[in-house]
Amino acid sequence: VADLIRAGRRSADRAGLLFSGDLPASLGLLLRGGGAERRLDTAEAVAEAIEGREDVADLLRFSVSEEHFRLRSSLRMGLA
Repeated sequence: VADLIRAGRRSADRAGLLFSGDLPASLGLLLRGGGAERRLDTAEAVAEAIEGREDVADLLRFSVSEEHFRLRSSLRMGLA
């Protein structure tokens, strides 16, 4: 069940990036926990927030994948 929940969350993260076209905003939501008050205004704070985050790594990989480019193209969304 945990794997299914994790896969659903990753799909939601990818869909958010796909339709927003905004990688920094998508990553910011992940790193802030969906809107929690976490300041990410220094390189150290960002590095600490990213460390060990497989969801962040997955979204970064997806953002540069052929699948992402193909989906945006097929939806006629282009790249921002």
